Amino acid sequence: MTELRQALTTLVVGDRVVHVRVDRSGAPRTIIVNVEVDYERSWSFDEPGWQDVAFGFSEGRLYWWSARHVVLVPLDEDQGDAVMVSADEDIRFAFAVPEGWLLVCETSVRLVVDGEGGVAARTR
Repeated sequence: MTELRQALTTLVVGDRVVHVRVDRSGAPRTIIVNVEVDYERSWSFDEPGWQDVAFGFSEGRLYWWSARHVVLVPLDEDQGDAVMVSADEDIRFAFAVPEGWLLVCETSVRLVVDGEGGVAARTR
């Protein structure tokens, strides 16, 4: 049985079509994530490869996360470029909140405001 090295996910967010292609040929060290909006704008990211990419939606916004980053994908051209938030431990879940991001990490829960990370609670 051969291992799946590339995967394409197509998402519809409002009136936008977003294609996310993940190349796992370098996993578990690295994966390459390519994001394309409406066949017009695209971004490419090198990410840690030991955890699959996951997706979230909030108020017409699309974001995705890997083991160490959350990326907000701008759906309209006037929203600028993609925004990335980083963590120094594995991100299990990411939630968009009015203050920024709530990251559920491997050993902590963090509230990230304007790119600044803070530990909101510790778990054992």
